[in-house]
Amino acid sequence: MNTRIWLGGLIVSLAGIVCADAPPGWIDRAFGESTAGSSSYFESGNELTITVTGEGDDVWAKSDTGRYVFTPLAGDCEIMATIPPIPQEELFGQWARQGLMMRGATLINAPNILFCRNKGTAETGTRAEVSVRKTHDSDTVRWNSFNYAPFATNEMARLRLVRQGDTYSAWGSTNAPAYDEWVLFASQTQPFYEAMNVGVFVSRWTQQTGGPSQLTCEFGNVIVRNLVNAATNATDGITAQWIADPAITNGTVIGYTVSRAEGPAWNYTALGETAIGVTTYDDATAALGTAYRYRIHAQVDEGTVTNTVLVGTSMPARRPVVTDNPSPATLKGVYAEYYKPTSPLTLASARVEPNIFDSWNYSGDAVYPPNTSNGLGELNNFKSLFAGNIIVEETGCYGFVQKVDDTFYLTLDGVRLSTQTAWLNGVDIHTAPVWLEAGRSYPIRVEHTEGGGGEYAQLKWFKGTSAIETVPSARFEPFPWPWQHRDVGDSPRFGNATYDSTAYSFTVASGGLGIDPATGRDDAHFVWRSFDAAEFDLIARVAALTGPAQPGMSAGIAIRTAATIDDAAAVSLIIQAAGADGSGRVLGIAHRATTGSAPTTEGFALPEFPADLRLSRRGTNVIAYYRTATSGGWVSVTNIATTFTGTLYAGMTAFSGDRTHTATGVFDTVTFAYPQISAPDVNIANHTATISTSSKSPMQIRQENDALPNAGYYWSDALGGNVSGYTLSRSDRPDEGFTPIASLTSPSFTYSDPIAATNTLVFYKLDTAYDLGALAGGGSNSLHVTSVPRGVSDGSITGTGTGLFAAFHRFQDANYYLTNLPIHTMIRNLNTWEKGGDPGTPMVTAANSDDGAQIGPDRFACTWAGWVVPQYTGYHWFRTQTDDAVALWVNGTRAAYYWGFTSAAQTSMPFWLEAGQRVPIHIYFQQGTGGGYFRMWWKHGYGADGQFITIPTTQLYPLAADDTPLAVAPEGPSTFGAWRNIDINTAKPGHAVMSGTPEAFSCTLTGAGNDLWGSSDGLHFVYQETSENFEIEATFNSLLPSDNWAKVGLMVRDGTAANARNMCVVVSSANGYRIQVRNATGGETVSAVPGGVPGAATATTPVTFKLVKKRGKIETYVNGVHTPYGGTDIDVSGWSPNLCVGLALTSHNDTRLSFTLATDVSFKIVHKSGSVMMLR
Repeated sequence: MNTRIWLGGLIVSLAGIVCADAPPGWIDRAFGESTAGSSSYFESGNELTITVTGEGDDVWAKSDTGRYVFTPLAGDCEIMATIPPIPQEELFGQWARQGLMMRGATLINAPNILFCRNKGTAETGTRAEVSVRKTHDSDTVRWNSFNYAPFATNEMARLRLVRQGDTYSAWGSTNAPAYDEWVLFASQTQPFYEAMNVGVFVSRWTQQTGGPSQLTCEFGNVIVRNLVNAATNATDGITAQWIADPAITNGTVIGYTVSRAEGPAWNYTALGETAIGVTTYDDATAALGTAYRYRIHAQVDEGTVTNTVLVGTSMPARRPVVTDNPSPATLKGVYAEYYKPTSPLTLASARVEPNIFDSWNYSGDAVYPPNTSNGLGELNNFKSLFAGNIIVEETGCYGFVQKVDDTFYLTLDGVRLSTQTAWLNGVDIHTAPVWLEAGRSYPIRVEHTEGGGGEYAQLKWFKGTSAIETVPSARFEPFPWPWQHRDVGDSPRFGNATYDSTAYSFTVASGGLGIDPATGRDDAHFVWRSFDAAEFDLIARVAALTGPAQPGMSAGIAIRTAATIDDAAAVSLIIQAAGADGSGRVLGIAHRATTGSAPTTEGFALPEFPADLRLSRRGTNVIAYYRTATSGGWVSVTNIATTFTGTLYAGMTAFSGDRTHTATGVFDTVTFAYPQISAPDVNIANHTATISTSSKSPMQIRQENDALPNAGYYWSDALGGNVSGYTLSRSDRPDEGFTPIASLTSPSFTYSDPIAATNTLVFYKLDTAYDLGALAGGGSNSLHVTSVPRGVSDGSITGTGTGLFAAFHRFQDANYYLTNLPIHTMIRNLNTWEKGGDPGTPMVTAANSDDGAQIGPDRFACTWAGWVVPQYTGYHWFRTQTDDAVALWVNGTRAAYYWGFTSAAQTSMPFWLEAGQRVPIHIYFQQGTGGGYFRMWWKHGYGADGQFITIPTTQLYPLAADDTPLAVAPEGPSTFGAWRNIDINTAKPGHAVMSGTPEAFSCTLTGAGNDLWGSSDGLHFVYQETSENFEIEATFNSLLPSDNWAKVGLMVRDGTAANARNMCVVVSSANGYRIQVRNATGGETVSAVPGGVPGAATATTPVTFKLVKKRGKIETYVNGVHTPYGGTDIDVSGWSPNLCVGLALTSHNDTRLSFTLATDVSFKIVHKSGSVMMLR
């Protein structure tokens, strides 16, 4: 089989070479912190053998180390190699690995997906293994539904890792020497980069006593290739080419089907077919300049049926039309900003650098940056920011190489390619590769931070088999951050934008239709910056508009809900060429109300040109204005009601009106103006609030960059307006509205407001009405601002609590959730615990433990449950800081959740709590090994600036009213009235802690189990038996997300067998509410989302469930709403007379435990058998 690398349509054959250096296009690198190792290459005929030797501790968890030989590939691709087992007699650990990998950067914690052989054990033999790290710095996990596939211990195997879009598949073959019978081991759908580093790797795992320090693997007949390629041909068409031996499990390929899609929608239609053996297709109908992808399916004869199997999809290809992308030859390099190490950072210098390659002339005694009057003059503790665009001459897959000390973040076209967060001793790091089209402008941004010691900040690149070199200055164009720009739509004439730092002007050039009349989608170039301001003004002067001598070319300003989605909701105000020769100028408005909807357009006369354009956002309305030299101020064009929310993108746009020309717009005095009024000052003394304010213009221009001013101030008077009055309002709780208390006319005032309430907070809102003024076209507007809360109190409410109920668990290993019985219970506060240095301080001393043995400092978990009673009415915030895991629920809402360890504090959303009113609280904390601490505080917001403090023990109450919780052991007898407590079909024991009376109580449940689903269940069940009609109700305040399908709720079972008939109403960790029914013993379970309950499909805790049995049927209630299953109540009249009724919990992962806090649990018999009902 020929060994080839397909790179950007170029096929490179490697023949007759034995060498230690990697062949062209291949890279040999250690990844992670391992540095030792080497590789060698041998080619015999058409087969390439790569021998890799390397160290490595593991390829797992959040960090990888090993040796990697790879090549960058974009799009659908595959890698194959024949891989021997790791001999059992070799002194390597069972997790020593050698195999195939597709990876982003060569950083230790980069995203990757792999298929390999690990050594295994004498019992298991060598195994095939698949794993994936889905995002940067996340934990590595197994692929879905696959753990390991065993091989005979000494058997060679050929492994094949295939990428098709976002789907990856792992194939194996052992029928040597042909290796043409493939078995599909597993597949995994996972979005990754468009291009990946693809290659072979080894990782020794832990070095064994007396064992070798490095692992060596000989990878035989290595093939790395794209599945489908597409490129222009000599006859002005596009040729698609694909592999002839796609991976299939059964049958014979008898032909191929070719489909084509046009960007940016990428909807595929059949184009033609080819016979077996024909693996190319010439597309003579490709339009000039349009981007196409080609998708190939193999027709497979499986004997009795012919199926189709996806071969792959090409990267975009187009017949190019762009030869004059606007790129001033005199303006090359990257825009650089240098910051001093202050908080916040202080901009010291801004200038254009030729490239990103130690552009400040790195040496041991240089100041940084040199030759600037306002330079840092620092060798350490600085930050630099590089921003601009990159334009390539050839389409293809490009790899980037960084050499950095200390941190470095590389973002290209909005995709983070590399995240280096620590010093790596000047190691060359290959980032995730990218696919770049010739002539298109791609925004690039680099953030670099230097701490102390040595420093580097170098960026190189390569394409295909070319040498690695510094990115040339000619390929960069400077552009100031946070501005970005990109084509919107798919015009064949790529757009571009440049910034003139001398004239403070933007030049935007583009082809495109503006709005494509055939699709209603946008087709232009857009320069933007993002923001979350509710109200603002975007103003820009269109100083010039040039292009083809025809109507349609345009330049203007826009507000969009998505920067580059071509059918995003948006408002645009443009100046457009009119008349037969395009010499006239008119105004145009375009509005797309919602994403995907059809836009509306309207034209207006423009008396003269140049002109200032302005879009003002007030509330959700957008008002459009223009102004010229003789207009006498701003002229209102239209007022559009929008539904825009969240982050918006505002800036300049240009297009030619067709797809064969380029139009250019020049914008100067570009400004964002933000509404401003001062918040009122509030002081409280003797139950009286004094509110005051001073006069301030309701609008101000905000200069965005001190080094590159881009704001002119001559229009600020037009935006200033005149204040016509104030309205002062008060609220004890802003989310329930304000009540006006005074109308004021003075631009400055002092107002006194008597307040009778104690232990509460008050908020004041000031509404300012102002005239826009004559220059702004008249009219009026309103701005408002809310004061910070102020408190009034005659003394806080001090409780009599003694602490929360706490259940401790010791466990034998450090894996999350793997807590084991017995449990140890006590009443405990939420004071800080610090493990400290070795051997460490336990959380519970031996003297305070119920079994005389200390708890901690390692491998334990604790669940606190009970009530917190606030001292003040108002907003409260909760904060945790832990090592390791923590989960916190307040009043049924998850307030904090961090699964790992962090030095950063987790602060909750604000909770409105009433003084003296108890609120359920549930905390879970887990400590593994290493460092450890538990810190928790609250802040009630009382006064000018409330401080986070430890929650006083007096405000914490255990579950039981008498402070006496009752722990019910697993498989326990009826020790709490008629309630029993059992595990059903679980590998790990659960338990319940109940307090109150058997008729009305609160409880915490702990349990495992695979699921409540299918034909058999695994759960922890707290229940009692009854043959009577009943009502059971409970509020579930928390659910530890051991899995997205962890479930808790109320259940009725026909016995305690795992496959028993049952019905339940449950809430899951991430999938909302469900009503589930198994109507036959051992039958399948069915489910439905409760009807009539808002948000039921995605809601989580808190939730109140109730089940009522009467007349042989079960009625289901969710938050008080009767929700029959499928429109009818569930008939249980044919079930056993005695039913098991109670609370059910499953972790959906039998190796892990989940937890819940249930409050206000009640159970009662209604209309008991033999009772008499009197009708009146």
